[in-house]
Amino acid sequence: MAKKYQGTIRYVDLEGGAWMLETAEKRYPLKSLAKEYRKDGLVVEIEGEEEAGFGFLMAGNMLSIVSIRKV
Repeated sequence: MAKKYQGTIRYVDLEGGAWMLETAEKRYPLKSLAKEYRKDGLVVEIEGEEEAGFGFLMAGNMLSIVSIRKV
C-alpha cells in the first residue's frame, strides 16, 4: 500500500551513482526517478511503496515511486 514521504532528493556518488530520498527519519534509495526530478537538493513529496531488503547502498528499503511532486 502506497504511503506519502516528504524529503530532499540527494545524489550519492557511489558504485556508479544513485538517487535517494532523505527524510527526517531515514534515507531511501529511489527506484525509477524521472529525469526532471534528478536534482540534488530538490524538496519533494513522494507517494510510494517500500520494497523490503537492502540495495547496494545499504541505506534502507528501496522506495518504488507511484507519484512525485515538487514542494
